[in-house]
Amino acid sequence: MTALRVPSISAADYLESEERAQMKHEFVSGFVYLMAGAKPAHNQIAVKIISRLDAALEETKCLVYNSDQRVRNQAGDTYFYPDCSVACGPKFDAKDSTSLINPVLVCEVLSPATQAYDLGDKADRYARFDSLRAMLLVSSEEVRVELRERADPKSVEWITTVLTRREDTVRIAALDVELSLSSIYAKTEMPPAIRVEDE
Repeated sequence: MTALRVPSISAADYLESEERAQMKHEFVSGFVYLMAGAKPAHNQIAVKIISRLDAALEETKCLVYNSDQRVRNQAGDTYFYPDCSVACGPKFDAKDSTSLINPVLVCEVLSPATQAYDLGDKADRYARFDSLRAMLLVSSEEVRVELRERADPKSVEWITTVLTRREDTVRIAALDVELSLSSIYAKTEMPPAIRVEDE
């Protein structure tokens, strides 16, 4: 993601410009960030997660969205496009009918260029979404899934679980859903590990 270093703009101006934009942008406290394109492994993993969540939640009131769905925090100063989001009884901003305001789960598929930001500042921002109960942070470079969940719906404390084996299963308590890592990474080729030879 690349920041467009322009003078701080309002959320209303961001939304107006986003309606006309050819590419997606995220908005954080007055600054606009251009969304970068994704590699095939990233896209394959995102599709697997979306399809498996959609199947698991078919009989519930929860809906699964892809990366075209923008989410907004309650303060109205942060707008993101997660790779996947879930809302149970989705609600949208009255002044912006395309921004989801009550995601329960967001998922980010990590790429080398964005991983530090996604695991750091962006995750910290997501943690301030009042409705959010879980974050799924999935590597596209290795078999690694990090689940961050609120200790309880009103808590500011987040509990982190890291899974690194294909035979592992991640359980998202807020949705009562389990996803196997073997299904998340099915047919996805990991890049070769870099080997450092001893001198």
